[in-house]
Amino acid sequence: MSKNHVQQESADSESGESPSSQSNSNESRNVIDRNSLVDHIRKSLMQRFNDFSITEEAIVLMNTILEHVLEKILTEAESLTQNMRSKTIELSSIDAAIEEVFGGKQLMFLNQIREKTVEKPNEGEK
Repeated sequence: MSKNHVQQESADSESGESPSSQSNSNESRNVIDRNSLVDHIRKSLMQRFNDFSITEEAIVLMNTILEHVLEKILTEAESLTQNMRSKTIELSSIDAAIEEVFGGKQLMFLNQIREKTVEKPNEGEK
C-alpha cells in the first residue's frame, strides 16, 4: 500500500528517476487531481491500443469510449483511494480502475476500434 509503489512507466522513463528517489516530488507525481485525470486515462488507453494502427477516426472512437467509462473509472479509483487523507487519486488506483472497468473486454474494445477503422478507412477525409 506504499505510495512509492506506483506503476507509472511512462513518467519514470521520461524523468529518469525511480519512484522512491525523492519522496516529496514523488508524492506530487504519484497523485493526480481530477483535472489531470482524463489525460492520464487517455495515455493509459493509448498504451493498450499500441498494437493497432491508430487513425483519427479510431482516436475519436477511443475518446467516445473514454467519455462513457470515465465516471465509472473515477468512482472505482476513488473507492480504491478511500484511505488517503487528501482528495487526490493515486495513479496506481486509476490504472487498477481502468483494468477493473475494462476487465476481459479490453480486446473487444480494441477490435471494435479496428473494425470501425477498417470499415470506413477514407470516409473522414475532407
